[in-house]
Amino acid sequence: MFILFISFDSSTIPPFGIDFYRGLHLRLRRSGLLRTHERSPQRPSPHTPETHRRLDRRWRTITAAATLIAFSCMPLPTTAEGDASPERKRFTRGAIQLALLGGYGHGFRFGSEENRKLSAELGKVRLWEIVPRLGISATDPLFGDSWYRGNVEFLYEGAFIWNTEPNSGFAAGAGTTLRYNFLKHERVVPFLDANFGIVNLDFDLDLQSDGFNFNVGFGTGAHWFVSRDTAISTEVRWQHISNKNTQFPNNGINAALFLLGVSYFPPW
Repeated sequence: MFILFISFDSSTIPPFGIDFYRGLHLRLRRSGLLRTHERSPQRPSPHTPETHRRLDRRWRTITAAATLIAFSCMPLPTTAEGDASPERKRFTRGAIQLALLGGYGHGFRFGSEENRKLSAELGKVRLWEIVPRLGISATDPLFGDSWYRGNVEFLYEGAFIWNTEPNSGFAAGAGTTLRYNFLKHERVVPFLDANFGIVNLDFDLDLQSDGFNFNVGFGTGAHWFVSRDTAISTEVRWQHISNKNTQFPNNGINAALFLLGVSYFPPW
């Protein structure tokens, strides 16, 4: 291939008009002597706005999970005396816990289809609760360094309950909870518990008598320590309210209770 470079001095360019040069350019293109680079049509991007939103949600989920895992694995600071295990103060015999939790209860029914139809009103119950607690550890950590290493704790708690559906109402009472704390990890402490208490009910329901009732249940949860003595506490509990047939009707209220709050372990 031979490439010819021609240089013109501005004084030597023939004085043809602009139409002459346009026509020459067009003839060269048609003859194939002059090629131009035309942009190929742009293919549509596979990343639509919906795809971007989906990817953004996925990255947010991954980031939150990674943050939670990293938080759980972080060691807690030690004291000047070199006590490297905070559980020695939080979960030893006689240690105190002060807590305040609040949450939402969603009524449900189980049993035979006929029973669910007859007591459908109680499945519509919707509760808001405030639960103050005072806990006292009954034992030192048990079971050495096993995965179920833990201790036993007794809690005294209040119950303040507002019913919003199907009718408005209020209940208040007190009770006790027996809890087992799993102490394998310092930053996150899961637990299992069961509670027994009494409440004075005023829900104005057709299928459950007001007045004296028992408030029982069991659940699971965890303390998420944000400092040496303070934790965010979460819990899921099955809650049952009935009066053991001391009054009728007594179909019983069953609810899934979700609690969130703060627990403080005084360094006494």
